[in-house]
Amino acid sequence: MRSISLSYENRPAVDRFFRFSITGMLGVFVNVGSLAVLTEFAGVDYKWASIASIELSILFNYSLNQFWAWSDRRPATLRGWAQTILKYHESAGVVALAVNWVILLVLTEWFDLYYQISNLIGIAMGAVGNFALCHLWVFPKPAESGPNVDD
Repeated sequence: MRSISLSYENRPAVDRFFRFSITGMLGVFVNVGSLAVLTEFAGVDYKWASIASIELSILFNYSLNQFWAWSDRRPATLRGWAQTILKYHESAGVVALAVNWVILLVLTEWFDLYYQISNLIGIAMGAVGNFALCHLWVFPKPAESGPNVDD
């Protein structure tokens, strides 16, 4: 009997999304923690500290996603690694800037919401789009001759 959400064919995608989500949650700690340190202790304006925090979390998330969530899709060459990290940076960077940073600014500046709350809302809004880009473009399934039951 097949279940729509947890069928055999979907389990690897569900597992991969779970791992991606755990990575993302850990990345939130990196983002929020570095944002707090830069803003509260180093005196950097939250607008600029947020960009540095996003960058730190992008690098952290790339590393954990590559070695855990998409460990079966590791590049075989140095060139492949370089292409993968650039693609991840492009996709995560675009999502982070287009979604996370814009929501942070709009909610904080226009709605007077505390900047850390605005930041968390922006992170959550970008998660689904980021997973889709990672799954389909950054860490694509290698070309195979037959069907892949792992994905």
